[in-house]
Amino acid sequence: MTTNARLDEAQRTAAADDPLIGTVLASRYRVEKRLGAGGMGTVYLAQHIKLQKPMAVKVLHKEMSTVTEVVARFEREAIAAARIDHPNVVAATDFGTLEDGCFFLVLEYIAGRSLRSALVPGAMSAHRALHIARQIADALSAAHDAGIVHRDLKPENVMLVDRRGRSDVVKVLDFGIAKVTWEDARGAPQLTRLGAVFGTPEYMAPEQAAGLSVDARADLYALGILLFEMLDGRAPFEGSDPVAVVQRQIRDAPPPLPPKTPPDVVALVTRLLAKKADERVQTAAEVVRRIDEILPRIDAPDADPVTSVGDATIAVDAPTSLALPVVSQTDLDRGLPTVLGARAPDAEPIDVALKRTVLVGTMRVPLWLTGLAAMGAVVAVLLGVVLLVSLLGDSAPRVR
Repeated sequence: MTTNARLDEAQRTAAADDPLIGTVLASRYRVEKRLGAGGMGTVYLAQHIKLQKPMAVKVLHKEMSTVTEVVARFEREAIAAARIDHPNVVAATDFGTLEDGCFFLVLEYIAGRSLRSALVPGAMSAHRALHIARQIADALSAAHDAGIVHRDLKPENVMLVDRRGRSDVVKVLDFGIAKVTWEDARGAPQLTRLGAVFGTPEYMAPEQAAGLSVDARADLYALGILLFEMLDGRAPFEGSDPVAVVQRQIRDAPPPLPPKTPPDVVALVTRLLAKKADERVQTAAEVVRRIDEILPRIDAPDADPVTSVGDATIAVDAPTSLALPVVSQTDLDRGLPTVLGARAPDAEPIDVALKRTVLVGTMRVPLWLTGLAAMGAVVAVLLGVVLLVSLLGDSAPRVR
């Protein structure tokens, strides 16, 4: 069976198992396939039949649509995403109920990869980590200005997309447990029954982990965790026991960042991860400002440009900074000559080699002449050593 045939069969199986696939929701959205599912709902790829535009549609499971608190959280996500108008936040465009009573939420469809998948290879460069963190901070600034605290910022809720030639464009999503603080929501009941401590332990601020009231600075702590993880490859507080992780968030200092981390970046992460909210950077806008100050010093314009040649790296226009060539084991096994780590071409003609010159002082001297001079110097040294040994031998006392 071909790959396409297997995919078609898998899609038919999914459609048979999921009655929504192939249907039109709310007379506008044709469901094409399932993108993912969780304990509370399922996310589908759908096509707006009038606009011919792909959308992501979240549908609450039917049994969850009867739980008042779950519906309230779902509605809160819809309100939060709709209220934040920012290019780094996934936009919500529709919200309602289906004929069977299930609630649905329509979101901007993002074709990209999660920050979690980008962290699979390990730590990132400080420049890339700050580039991503700046956009997250900018998105949080817009959310906080709208009176919204995310409360569940983590790598899975940050998407990275390529847009108009730019890579690592951030999209923050999933405001499902966001704390909404606008005046028009003050009359809504507090959502506490599903847990006063609600979020992901590895990314919780200490006050959130302790079940205390949180504000925008809890998101900044989570941003500090993300920045730490991008720089180190691992979050500062991890473990298989969620309770133990929560306790470490409350009482333990984070481990040191890698030694190569620029001091300004270490200082920023340290401030973001302060246990007391009053000791952190106080606003997301301030985080953006600090990153804008740090980035130029990391990506300095006078830094030597680097060019890759085969397996070797050389600094352009810096002949004294040549890196040692790297020769692959395969080339060594084959006994092939190498130049800068790549296979050398066939030997050049002798007349071409004789024309090569090198700069000595302010004069260019033929390469073959410098070779002769070097050989002459070596011979002179050897002759001097032989003569000295001979003289010492003649002057030594003889024993009869």
